[in-house]
Amino acid sequence: MDKARSVILHYRSLMEYHPQDVWDIMDVHNRFAYANKNLNKVVGLSKSYDFEGRHMTEPPAACYDVCAGNFIEQNEHCLQTLSAIEVLDIHPGNKNEWFVYIFRKTPIFLLENEVISSSHAKHHEAEIVGSLHQGRDVLEHWKNGVMGLQRLYKYFTGKSDISILRQCPEDLPDSQTEVLFLLLCDKKTKEIARILNISESAVRGRISALKTKFGVHRLPDIVEAAIAKGYHQYLPSRFTGKQISLILS
Repeated sequence: MDKARSVILHYRSLMEYHPQDVWDIMDVHNRFAYANKNLNKVVGLSKSYDFEGRHMTEPPAACYDVCAGNFIEQNEHCLQTLSAIEVLDIHPGNKNEWFVYIFRKTPIFLLENEVISSSHAKHHEAEIVGSLHQGRDVLEHWKNGVMGLQRLYKYFTGKSDISILRQCPEDLPDSQTEVLFLLLCDKKTKEIARILNISESAVRGRISALKTKFGVHRLPDIVEAAIAKGYHQYLPSRFTGKQISLILS
């Protein structure tokens, strides 16, 4: 069995346990050894497109045309430092969709036909064979963190109906925080208007104000800027308590 197949089989149970995530495995030459179908969706390619064996620069998707060099630089940094890294990626999909993911890239080693991670490898004895990439939807990543904090809050206080992150930042009105939160939920203008019971023009006005606030010009850039500045940690009071599961589902 070749090295790539050994690695894929080793991590299969992990990838199947998190099927909603984006997964791919790359060799040391930046060629895909494996990619699940979530990657096709995120980068805007058909389900039938096969990544296996292709170089990072080959897939016919806009993100690789523009960012393949950056992706290769990230992979090489991971392999050269022999440590895991995390990066924030925004990808355009099909039908005007866009996806915001946090990717964790971890170097993979092979020692006497046994696959091991960087944390367990004796680097002078193991052969580095590539890297494992896991992409988690940033909203899911954020939601899990919030829910974890809420569980701790309930444990120490006995209360479960109060959100820890319910206060809006002082420099951002609650009305704009609500729209920002729903943008992080990947809601469209029409959906946001329905949820907040306001007009679509009012939603567009608040989005315009958010662009000004973060100094950006495109909608996806609002999300990236907000996350970089920590604004994704604020949960509007409108969406606290039981309503969270309804909004994030």
